[in-house]
Amino acid sequence: MKVDEREIAAALGAGSSAAGRAACPEPEALARLAAGELAEGGREELLTHVSSCAPCARELQALAPMASWLEAQRARRARPAVWRVALPLAASLLLALSGVLLLRSGPRTARPALRGPSRPAPRVVPGDGVSLPAAPEALSWPSSTEAVSYRVTLFHPDGTTLWQSPVSPIAEVRLPDDVKARLSGVVYWRYLSRSPADEASSPVFRFTVQR
Repeated sequence: MKVDEREIAAALGAGSSAAGRAACPEPEALARLAAGELAEGGREELLTHVSSCAPCARELQALAPMASWLEAQRARRARPAVWRVALPLAASLLLALSGVLLLRSGPRTARPALRGPSRPAPRVVPGDGVSLPAAPEALSWPSSTEAVSYRVTLFHPDGTTLWQSPVSPIAEVRLPDDVKARLSGVVYWRYLSRSPADEASSPVFRFTVQR
């Protein structure tokens, strides 16, 4: 049994003589006493000596922390490395579970696209993106059977309004001369279709006037 701190304290309190060191035990014996490696008879004999020998009591006190550390190391090495067993087991269970889920789900099939086919932009005059040597005389676009009127808006490249047409009953708007005189560079435009039910805006189109 390992010697405890109370026994060491009692030995320090009782041990006052430093004479007769020739009769003192070997340091190995004190180390075995501190580590609890002595049989009961040898342990009691050494404790009796230490209780009357201050130098041996101090040596025993110095050895006690090291003995505690060694005991903790032995206990740690004696414990089974649980994680070394648990980790491979957990990996095996995970693989088995994934196999079961794969069998239940069956082969995957490609899902159809949720979006329908893209609608082509309406054909407009002048064509979207064209370059012109002069401003166009008019803007036109496909008519809608539901629309009762249209209105065109021209925009500067920065998004500000350049001109807005009066309401037109047909899918065409002629540009006034003063508006044509101001058209230069990139011009954006779109038309608004009005029906009895609602209003619909076209995509934004673009043409370039090269002056």
